[in-house]
Amino acid sequence: MKHGVIVRKGNTMDCEAELLIKEKTALLEGYLDATLKMKAQLTENNLTEVQTCINKRQQVIARITKIDNTLNNELPKITEDNQEISICLKNMKRLIDKIAEAEKECVDITQTERNRLKSEILDFRQIRHRTSKYRKGPALAARFVNTKIL
Repeated sequence: MKHGVIVRKGNTMDCEAELLIKEKTALLEGYLDATLKMKAQLTENNLTEVQTCINKRQQVIARITKIDNTLNNELPKITEDNQEISICLKNMKRLIDKIAEAEKECVDITQTERNRLKSEILDFRQIRHRTSKYRKGPALAARFVNTKIL
């Protein structure tokens, strides 16, 4: 340690990439939290909170995209024997698997709700169709005027 700076063995590119990967992991954890909150709000049918969660997820995605663009330039330069980076990548993989599972559950919830609404609309349509046969038709207008009476 020189002058309050920690000196690490290895490539400086590895250190920069490691920081970016750790930041991305933290962002993925925030994305997972937003997804789990969205799933809870979907089950409660609270659409205002669902929209808030979607907006938060979009902000996280935008930040992750910036990190990915930077990492794409740095990854070829990273040495492959860096254990900390491989641990961070394994943690990211675990988080992505959890996110995929939570998003699948959100899709299932929304598809169930969509099918319920579709069924309800079809029921209304069938009821209206059945009862329309018993309604009194529109009054027919006179087709001719008898002028002999006048």
